[in-house]
Amino acid sequence: MANRDGSWEPRVWTRTALSGLLLTLSACSPPARGVASAEARAASSDSAPRQSNASTTSSEVASYCEAAARRRDAFRLDLSIEVRGASLSPREGYALRELTQAEQVVAGQPQLFLSGESVVTGADLSGAQVYSDSVDGRFEVSALARSPTTLTTRLQPLVGGSIAVLVDGRLLSFAKLQTATIRAWPVASGLTLEAAQATAARLGPSLDLAALEHLDARCLRGEGELCPRLAEERLVGRDAPWDPARAATLYEAGCRAGVGAACTRAAELTRVSTDLSKLLERGCSLNDAEACIQVAAGLLHDHSRPDAKARGRELLARSCERSAGRACTQLAEELGHDFKGDEVPPPETQIALLRLFEQGCSGGDAEACFICSEIAREGAIGDADPSAAKRWLEAGCKLDPSGGSLDVSARYAHVDPALLAALKDAGCNHDSPPLAKRPALCGAGRAAE
Repeated sequence: MANRDGSWEPRVWTRTALSGLLLTLSACSPPARGVASAEARAASSDSAPRQSNASTTSSEVASYCEAAARRRDAFRLDLSIEVRGASLSPREGYALRELTQAEQVVAGQPQLFLSGESVVTGADLSGAQVYSDSVDGRFEVSALARSPTTLTTRLQPLVGGSIAVLVDGRLLSFAKLQTATIRAWPVASGLTLEAAQATAARLGPSLDLAALEHLDARCLRGEGELCPRLAEERLVGRDAPWDPARAATLYEAGCRAGVGAACTRAAELTRVSTDLSKLLERGCSLNDAEACIQVAAGLLHDHSRPDAKARGRELLARSCERSAGRACTQLAEELGHDFKGDEVPPPETQIALLRLFEQGCSGGDAEACFICSEIAREGAIGDADPSAAKRWLEAGCKLDPSGGSLDVSARYAHVDPALLAALKDAGCNHDSPPLAKRPALCGAGRAAE
């Protein structure tokens, strides 16, 4: 939670904090079973995307993707890659493999014991992607799984154990396998961008660059709906060369064409603070909820303008009305700052705050669901309602399996040890929240990195 001075601290809603904000648990109606987020788009003539021949664009993209799929299906990696069960100590059925000095750095010991059977080979992989290593500015290339579903059954017995990835007979990585669902395997790391792009090109089928550039040109001429799909491909490097600078250019073109979400993504990619502000303002004017939330956050901490706080709250309220759950939750927290210490808000304000949390949960914000669950569980004012608490908790766990701040409070603040059992019963399993989907040029959208 952001403090007035701009500092941040974890927000754990205890019974003391809640009792000063909320009137009664009875106002907390159970959350809808289908919790989903939906954002309304403005249709004003000055902000709507410029329209083009959508059928022609769709046909061109379909042709490009069909050709790319055919190339991927026919492609086979020109390298030997193996993924095996491994151990640093002797195990039955595992053969000793002496390591080179370079490999000893990877494994931590001068020998390695490997299972006799490889569970993943080059035949299971198709194409490659480039990833940025934000720590030292180097890059990694990973080979994509041809069928993650098929690999899952083979990898399941190794989950929780150590695995070794060998490329052309050389140990490349040695780690614990955390999940059986693998979409890519690292095959080269610590590369310059140029070397990484060259490696990815060698490990993947050829691209139709002429067709891709033609699609880029359509985006740059104002076909905004095409821009996010093309831009995201530049951040993946599968059906287009990995190029974040080009991605930023395409997103900015989408923003100019009236696609609010493109403005927000362009802001994420820019390193110029003035450009960031302008992009977010543009995205918010196009009714992109995430852009408005970020603009509002800046206004709420801007003490140089007398109307900044009111404007920030107005933006949050507008986004909340458009079913952006996180905006509703942040608005409720911001309004709560108006009451200090033990000061109790008037009943109508308390009810309004509670409704905002309810809207936040219905709009897809897990934290709002957890807040209402704790209110009902604790009985902030009036009787506790375990049944309502469970329904709110289940809604929150669907959105965020980690349990959010409730799990933090139960584990580290020791607010209520019984809460851990309630979280588990409601479906929280400590997994990270599902990643948002990004638009894809070919096929279904990918999960955000």
